[in-house]
Amino acid sequence: MNTSDTGIRRRHFITTIAGLGAAAALSPGLAAAQTPAAPAAGAPARRGRLKQAVCRGVFNGSKLDFEGMCREAARLGLWGFDLVGTDALPMLKKHGLIPTMVPGGSGIKSGINDPKNHADIEPKMIAVLEKRALKAGMINRIERRLCKPDWLHVENLRESVDLAAVIHMLHETPDQGKFLEEIRQALKKDGRLLIIEPRGHVSKQDFENSVALAPLHGFTPDGQQFDLKGRKILLQKI
Repeated sequence: MNTSDTGIRRRHFITTIAGLGAAAALSPGLAAAQTPAAPAAGAPARRGRLKQAVCRGVFNGSKLDFEGMCREAARLGLWGFDLVGTDALPMLKKHGLIPTMVPGGSGIKSGINDPKNHADIEPKMIAVLEKRALKAGMINRIERRLCKPDWLHVENLRESVDLAAVIHMLHETPDQGKFLEEIRQALKKDGRLLIIEPRGHVSKQDFENSVALAPLHGFTPDGQQFDLKGRKILLQKI
């Protein structure tokens, strides 16, 4: 493996890189960077339909600094970096990269993949959100609520919400019907519910099963806004 500044071969990365959805809602600065930044002069053009990302750990042993990592990532045709903060944005932008996942309230060994860790992780993630929102002057525009597996803690929002977005998490709820009912109670008359599920975790059949629950809990599809392949649907309260 070539670990010099002159290039790291793409094949050494294939088993360790993956394109991940952005979680940049934790920081307005990161959220704004989700549209690909204009590449610096001479930055390699991205090719193909795969949008892959890396984290610093992929470069272990390469002796590259962060700018060198960004340069290699851009040269290989990658789209972004995982687990970076707002301090990394200028360098990412310089090389035409985007932040694809921000740090959360846990590490890999004791991370969110194990449901047993969730009770400890969630308050830490909310604390991270509050810190970044305060720094960005957005703290009064974000209402933080610590939910339970069977309780959304939104009863005081009854008929006050125009649009609810449930992104990549409906399949995680233990009782989808109860979850939909709580969302419905918070929505205004004719309020809408956007559901997006990850194709890698939710099969077409599972998504259809979830959608089939909607009429049973006071929702109807909003026009033709149903994308089975993309696991997306826009519902309207009835």
